[in-house]
Amino acid sequence: MRILFIRTDRIGDFLLNLPAIHALKETYPDSKISVLIHPEVQELVNNHPDIDEFISFTSWKNLFFALLKKKYDMAIISNPHKYFHLLTFLARIPQRIGYRRKWGFLLTHSIEDKKAQSLKHEVEYNLDLVSQAKAHTSSPTYHIPLSQEEETTTVLWLQKQGLDLKKPIIVINPYTTASFKQWPPHHFIELIKKFSPLPVQLVLIGGNKESFLIKQEILPHLKDQPIFDFSGLLSLKQLAVLLKKATLLISNDSGPIHIAAAFNTKTLVLFGNKNTGSNPKRWGPWKSPEAIILQALAIQNIKVKDVWTQIQKQFQSSF
Repeated sequence: MRILFIRTDRIGDFLLNLPAIHALKETYPDSKISVLIHPEVQELVNNHPDIDEFISFTSWKNLFFALLKKKYDMAIISNPHKYFHLLTFLARIPQRIGYRRKWGFLLTHSIEDKKAQSLKHEVEYNLDLVSQAKAHTSSPTYHIPLSQEEETTTVLWLQKQGLDLKKPIIVINPYTTASFKQWPPHHFIELIKKFSPLPVQLVLIGGNKESFLIKQEILPHLKDQPIFDFSGLLSLKQLAVLLKKATLLISNDSGPIHIAAAFNTKTLVLFGNKNTGSNPKRWGPWKSPEAIILQALAIQNIKVKDVWTQIQKQFQSSF
């Protein structure tokens, strides 16, 4: 059986589909699973044992001809889009499974999309979707594949930058893509300053856009404090290695928390109003006993002192 799984958006959204993909592989072990994925996310899950082939989503035209050529038996459309529904229909894929919206009438099997209600975790919603293909798993967890070479090379690079992997590493992700998920940068600055007397290493992370903001809005206020700025420098695999080695990740609701959860790294995550689409019940770190969640009606109302209190509770024996 040839199965196409479609999920083309951001890091966290894709990672939380890995248990559903595993359910397909566990239920249909002889199947060949192709995943349509955003090209920037693919690097993070290259060589994943449940995925036989990646298809980078570049254009609708290229996708249509790829679907015709591959002759899939089943398509699972995890992020609903009318063109995904249309193209899988025109490609005559016999089983087309997705959500009952955005031209959902083109699907052969569909379920109501109740995700916005945030009644359960995103992983559970994704498992509900593949259950329409009679797919189930006994281990609804996920991992990020890291080769020995990837890990060793990244560790050597981190050490070359001066990071000591034998000492506590606090990774801080101060920016996110959505304003309603953004804890104010001046709060992060105040929090970072509280670490100054402690024997820990602070590391800032983010992409190229975030790197510009970190250099403009955060670092000028921390000139007297040792801090590693790795924003804009790390590939996704390198970020995964760093978060695997980290003692704690402090972050807004964004992709890195789901990378950290894959390695059971302790996370402290800041959430705003659950009605804005940033609800920890749906988007919190999956199956992570090490997660600390702080939430307020407006994320800017989370106080620095409350975040610091949680950090002290968790590390009172370490500092």
